[in-house]
Amino acid sequence: MELDQECEEFFQYLDNITSSSEKDIKNILKPLKYHFWKQKLAKYVKMALIAVSICYAFYSIDTLNWYFCAIGRIILIKILPLWNWTYLGKSKCFISKTAQQKPSYASNEFDTRDCRSCEYFDQIDIMKETSYNHIHDKYLIRGLPVIVSDTIKNVNKSESLLSFINNISTNMSDMINGEACNFETNLMMSKYANLGETFAILKKSLEEEQKIMPWFISFRNCKTKALKSSRLMMSKPYFYPINLQAPYTTWVLILQQYKNYKNDLEVYGLIIVTQMKGSIKITLRVNKSCQTFCQDLSLNLFAGESLIFFSGLWTLSYEYTEEESYSITFITETHLY
Repeated sequence: MELDQECEEFFQYLDNITSSSEKDIKNILKPLKYHFWKQKLAKYVKMALIAVSICYAFYSIDTLNWYFCAIGRIILIKILPLWNWTYLGKSKCFISKTAQQKPSYASNEFDTRDCRSCEYFDQIDIMKETSYNHIHDKYLIRGLPVIVSDTIKNVNKSESLLSFINNISTNMSDMINGEACNFETNLMMSKYANLGETFAILKKSLEEEQKIMPWFISFRNCKTKALKSSRLMMSKPYFYPINLQAPYTTWVLILQQYKNYKNDLEVYGLIIVTQMKGSIKITLRVNKSCQTFCQDLSLNLFAGESLIFFSGLWTLSYEYTEEESYSITFITETHLY
């Protein structure tokens, strides 16, 4: 109230000074204007500090971060009927622009000029404690395969085949009860082949300790639920980069004392073959266009190791090695673009 009265008296004083020019009045009001400007600036700085503090709290405190993300998802779902924002999930930029088409590894199209990259390559290197950038820059970008020996840090060699099959049956029902792609086995005739029933027969035989002839199971997880369930079987390798999309399909190969089984797998993109149990013999056959320059590569992949390569230059073939009573292999295919 007192401040209002003082302001009123001040303005009356200015009205009474008839001889003062506009410039004089501005000079009189200049300190007051500067004072108000400082107050306004201090107010905005204080608001900015509060906003930054709140954002930092939501970022650093897990509980707040979780609630903020949950609320954000709910809001995005609510506005979906008004704005279809889902295309942004796979978009690299919010603002679209015309860009040069990048090569795709969704198919095994091959440029014969690349045959020179494997001309003097006759042995696959083995490394450990590595990173994807190192693997990519030293090998993959040149079209060369490489083995990472420490993909699975602690291989449980004492785990029985029955225990492994029980784990799959109990925890990965979406994988074995779904419709598998490229399913092959010698435990059932192809006309009646069903992945769920095959696992049930195998589990029962192992539980009853029945003698089973040498057998194999090979299938690809191509359906969404089966693919997600298969990730429980084998998590992403430690060198798998976070900015690379998840594998679009996975393969599971299980063999026991099956000596005559040899198979070619049609795979695309970035291929990671991980040996979970036992060992398996793998042959990388060079593209037919490159047979005058390069040679096929054969190797034994042991438990805990991974073979990594790009398709196109190489095709994948595998067979049982006789060194172990059974073998379990997990293969992922990832599109790069």
